[in-house]
Amino acid sequence: MIRSAHFVAILALAVAATPVLAGDGTAIPHAFIGVWGAASAPCADVDATDRVTISSDSLRYYEMTDTVTHVDIRDARHIVVDVEATDDGDDKGEMTRRDLRLSRDGNGLTLSGFPNNDVSKLARCRG
Repeated sequence: MIRSAHFVAILALAVAATPVLAGDGTAIPHAFIGVWGAASAPCADVDATDRVTISSDSLRYYEMTDTVTHVDIRDARHIVVDVEATDDGDDKGEMTRRDLRLSRDGNGLTLSGFPNNDVSKLARCRG
């Protein structure tokens, strides 16, 4: 009995010490959250077509929203996000996957996973 209690205590400590990245599951990690644009002009223009606003549960583009259903954290600067992509005005979205990679300094974002294989290289908007 003492042996099994000792084993359970060691197992509990091991589980508690296992690192878990915040946001694994359904929330986009904080490092990715913000407004991103292709150049300084789209950052100032809230209706720019090459601007995306990322929150913990969505990616919002010009006339389109990706609602997050699952986040797979590959490392601190790379996530793969399963989303339901919906054009503004549509009731039903399409399930798809987006790949997001942060630059080393956290101020650049490469976003891919669009039907036409486009890759967006974006900069974090300031202000």
